[in-house]
Amino acid sequence: MLSSLRRRPAALLPRRALGVVRGKHSKEDLELREAVRKLDYDGYLCGLLLPLKTRPSFFAIRALNAEIATIKDSVHSNQITGKIRMQWWRERIYNLYEVSASIGADRPEQSTTLLRGLDKAIHEHDLTRRWFERLLDARDQDLDREDVQSLHELEVYAEQTASSLLYLTLECLGVRDDTADRVAGHAGVAIGLATLLRGTAYHSSRRQSYLPEDLMNKHGVTIEDLLAAVEDPKLGEKIAPV
Repeated sequence: MLSSLRRRPAALLPRRALGVVRGKHSKEDLELREAVRKLDYDGYLCGLLLPLKTRPSFFAIRALNAEIATIKDSVHSNQITGKIRMQWWRERIYNLYEVSASIGADRPEQSTTLLRGLDKAIHEHDLTRRWFERLLDARDQDLDREDVQSLHELEVYAEQTASSLLYLTLECLGVRDDTADRVAGHAGVAIGLATLLRGTAYHSSRRQSYLPEDLMNKHGVTIEDLLAAVEDPKLGEKIAPV
């Protein structure tokens, strides 16, 4: 999903508006921000609009999302390897919460920059564990997905991924409100669908499709049509109704 995004040049804004403020964050905070810039440029730009004190937590969360989102592409057809890597992240998130729940227990130093960033974010903002679990569940299930059967299935996936990221972002900002969560839920679905649609050419080149199969069948569109449209945009008219 994230692999399909192309980096676009940032607008010509003052350095302060782009968050280039030296001495405000640690080296590890900047490493996570740079990782997001490389893998999730849209998320990177959004993060620069947040208050300075919130950005390290935001970029840690987005870096985790980028990490697990690229597992499917990196393991290709080797699902077992992908499952192992996803389980590793499940256990790490589990440990971050279980250690903090142990009364009087000393929090051990985490082994990676990303884990340390997540540990700090979780404890600074009391982030809800369920949002991380939903994100991991959705990415894990996506490892087994060859195609999407319906628009509803696609919307559920978008809500579990993009919306969960927005719920966590709201918590980083100190917003815990049912109305805000409902808005974030709808916004996340829209963002998730738009991101998947933008990635159609990339996914088609890997003989994958996130276009709902019921709509493709309705309009007589096949994966070969998608591949042909990638090679010749003029052929895109056939898949436009989908």
